[in-house]
Amino acid sequence: MRILVAEDEAMNRRLLEVSVRKWGHEPIIASDGAEAWKLLNSPDAPSIAMLDWMMPGIDGVEICRRLRESPEQRMIYVIMVTTNARPADIVEGLEAGADDYVTKPFDPQELRARVDVGVRMVALHRRLAERGRSLASARARLEDQARFESAVGGMSDGIATVDAQWRLSYANRSAELLLNLVDEDYAGRLLRDILEPFELSQDPTAIEESAEGTTELEIARTGEDVKLWMDGRVTRRFDDEGRLTDAVLTLRDATDRMNARNREMRFMNTISHKLRTPLTVIGGSLDVIAHLPREQVQEAWERLLPICLRQVKRLDETIARLLQFRELSVGEPSAEIEPVDLADVIEQVELALRAQYPEEEIEFASTIATEANHVVIAPDDVRLVIDELVDNSVKFAEQRPVQVGVGVDRDEDGALRIAVSDNGPGIPHEHLDRVFEGYVQIEEVVTGQVRGLGLGLRIVWQIADAHGGAVAIQSAIGQGTTVTVTLPPDNGSS
Repeated sequence: MRILVAEDEAMNRRLLEVSVRKWGHEPIIASDGAEAWKLLNSPDAPSIAMLDWMMPGIDGVEICRRLRESPEQRMIYVIMVTTNARPADIVEGLEAGADDYVTKPFDPQELRARVDVGVRMVALHRRLAERGRSLASARARLEDQARFESAVGGMSDGIATVDAQWRLSYANRSAELLLNLVDEDYAGRLLRDILEPFELSQDPTAIEESAEGTTELEIARTGEDVKLWMDGRVTRRFDDEGRLTDAVLTLRDATDRMNARNREMRFMNTISHKLRTPLTVIGGSLDVIAHLPREQVQEAWERLLPICLRQVKRLDETIARLLQFRELSVGEPSAEIEPVDLADVIEQVELALRAQYPEEEIEFASTIATEANHVVIAPDDVRLVIDELVDNSVKFAEQRPVQVGVGVDRDEDGALRIAVSDNGPGIPHEHLDRVFEGYVQIEEVVTGQVRGLGLGLRIVWQIADAHGGAVAIQSAIGQGTTVTVTLPPDNGSS
């Protein structure tokens, strides 16, 4: 340790210098107070100072006083060397800021013991200062972490942080959902283990060993029934020596983007199928008739004509549904408001349903509250709502017989409620919000089956929204589905 020896008497100065060097320290010599003060104000000032009480220019007591009054509050352990052993002089030196004192002529063993105390005090101060800096740094990191978590907690993008060993330290709600970490104590888990169930476009080892600032990757879950695609970005932070300190994994759900392109293609393929199939049947029937001998045409015509008519009706229904969806996209209710008997409407819907599905065993039941039967509403709109909902109940049914129930009543505020329930396969809860999107078939997502255009519930939602109403769905896997359309009192009052 560097120790200042400030002594104007050459013999004493030499003796102190030799002793300090013998004890394993580096002596810094000053022959007067001005020189000592200059050395104590240098950038590499000694940590221990042995100051002669009486020196030319500035004495030891004044130097000590200046040190303690300095705004820099530097840690310099001061040992006063004095010939005055009077209590009053000693008190004056200590009050000026001296930490210890020794009298001349000094005993080498005593002086060494006092220097050793100073060395321990300086080392302790340094450790305390380092601890204080560490605590301040930790507090700053905690404050930064709190601000970070507050900022990213509600983001739709997933944000996860890892330490230098690639162990997860934080994940916001979106990241927990995307990485399936909900209700799991994931802190301290290796990122590679968390990503193990997914397919990665980058090797996990390459991600951890990369010295790049950022790495882009694609993360996919394709082995499950419900697919998930994510865009990922790993952003690393390094210290001044190039060592990794931590990293941030940003996740963005890219499933919709990945599906959007295919969704339009699937829709066009579905439309193509639904238009071409009737045309193929009609064309094939006409071709058969065209190549038959004249005497066989009448018999074939009687057999094939009903088939062609059914296909024409099927084609007409498909085109009509597309046109309805297009017209409803403007979000305006029908202008034809008139009194409607809902019992009659539901009866017509039931008859049309049985005609559309003649091979199905359908148990159809309806319950209409007295105060809800006669309403003033757009008849085409209310019939279309009920028709779409009961059609879905039969179209997606898996159990036989197919059970369809239609209930109509009013709530306490007078709003009209139309509920259609079934005993179908149900809708996965994670898809309940998606059923109102256009061209989306949940059966296609879950089972791969395509049984319609994916417009039914979207049409229902658009009609309800245009009338200022709402649509609610209650469904559970294997327990059927109930769709409730609620229309404000001024849209259903008789």
